[in-house]
Amino acid sequence: DRSRKKMQGVANASFLAMFIMYLLAALFGYLTFNIHVESELLHTYSKLYKFDVLLLIVRLAVLTAVTLTVPVVLF
Repeated sequence: DRSRKKMQGVANASFLAMFIMYLLAALFGYLTFNIHVESELLHTYSKLYKFDVLLLIVRLAVLTAVTLTVPVVLF
């Protein structure tokens, strides 16, 4: 039951979910560091927590998210 309309719906939901996640990350990054936040939020957290396992997991999650959005962008 594949169709172009269904794929467009999946792509729209994916873009909306990514927009919300990036918006929340930007908001909480700004609220945490105020004007001292860098352009790359994970670098700012790395200065605070040098060897944090949770930070490594977040970096891997970002890498996975970026990799999985490629097919949606190409669609």
